[in-house]
Amino acid sequence: MASDPDDRWVIRAGGLGVTVVATLVTAVVELYLTPLRVAGAPIGASVVFAVAVNWVLAWFALHTTRRRWAVSVPWGLWSVVMVLAAGARTPEGDHLLFRNDVPSVGDLIPLAMILLGSLSFAVFAYRMILGKTRAPTPRQPPVGGPGSSTGASLHRDPGRLPADPLTRDARVAAVRRRVAGRR
Repeated sequence: MASDPDDRWVIRAGGLGVTVVATLVTAVVELYLTPLRVAGAPIGASVVFAVAVNWVLAWFALHTTRRRWAVSVPWGLWSVVMVLAAGARTPEGDHLLFRNDVPSVGDLIPLAMILLGSLSFAVFAYRMILGKTRAPTPRQPPVGGPGSSTGASLHRDPGRLPADPLTRDARVAAVRRRVAGRR
């Protein structure tokens, strides 16, 4: 079962794999939505889609891997796809994102999509750094089971620091009280 600490890497690798595939698929969908027009006027659906989906991709990467660095994977991959699409030309000589060599109002949509799509990842990462968006911490069962004198588990993943310093201080105080009670 994947709840065993030794099998958590399977869930993390799977989450990262799903994130990579979803990033590629949504980046292509965003590129196809860029020229979308209603009655000849550009509607900017790709901008809204990019902001919303990129936020969800960052959230999914963080919560499935429980590692902060995982947010950089969809961000970097999405940025590479957008840079390649912005510089590529079709066999006819047209740019994929820009219709003409002369900028127009319709050309602001791809620029806004690239800027705001990347900004969506950046804001998510900034909030994560400030601690307003956190990766979930795994729950550990009690050490001795029900009715034991050891109380709740103080075990944590050795590769991670506690999410909240106050939680760490409370744990240290609990351990000190327990040790003082044994003397």
